[in-house]
Amino acid sequence: MTEIKNLTSSEASAYNYIISHLVDIPALTIRELSKRSNVSPTTILRCINKIGYQSFQEFKFTLSQVYAATKINGKNFDLISEAKEFFNDKLVDRFKNEMASAKKILLPSKFIIFFGIGTSGVLAEYGAREFSNFGFNAHFSNDPFFPFRFGSLANSVTGIVLSVSGETKESVAQTQKLREQNSKIISITNNSSNSIAKLSDVNFAYQAKSEMIGPDLNVTTQVPVVFILEALIRELISTSDDQS
Repeated sequence: MTEIKNLTSSEASAYNYIISHLVDIPALTIRELSKRSNVSPTTILRCINKIGYQSFQEFKFTLSQVYAATKINGKNFDLISEAKEFFNDKLVDRFKNEMASAKKILLPSKFIIFFGIGTSGVLAEYGAREFSNFGFNAHFSNDPFFPFRFGSLANSVTGIVLSVSGETKESVAQTQKLREQNSKIISITNNSSNSIAKLSDVNFAYQAKSEMIGPDLNVTTQVPVVFILEALIRELISTSDDQS
């Protein structure tokens, strides 16, 4: 997929309209879309080509498949249903071992670095702030090229890596850099069969229904990630209180 910066101004206008009205696109002809977006059909087609599709029909078909996959029993997919499925899945038992292992790593850690890219980067920042709020020395990075160098602290550093797929090459590379410095790794990914999970000392796999819009946009719910971060920090605080 081309970078947005390579679109002309008129193509960018078409792109911005399209991504703001994705649900409507499958029902429109290219002329109807042109009228609504105030962009010519030719410009729309060039935009579609540049984002990786051979034709407007192919783009519409892909969107239709995505939205068809997000229907349950004929009804539009509901985030509440997804959340209920996750929270009703015996969470205490599901992550009991992971929580215990993560606590053993985190409690003696002198420095905790959260890492993620994109939406995972936003949640990495949230996690670092939450841990800092409770007195832990926690920071975050969403820079895929940040040169981690911990020196003598390396053995006391824990990296918490967030990635939906666990295969984003930049995130895998940063996880490898943390591992090379003997840092402990805790990861939160959608499944456990990925590179980052295999590089980790502890992996939380939340097993949410994977959802994509087009070939690159992953919109899998991140509600489980927030829950895991919140549960983990509270488990740590509870243990600290018991020991004091």
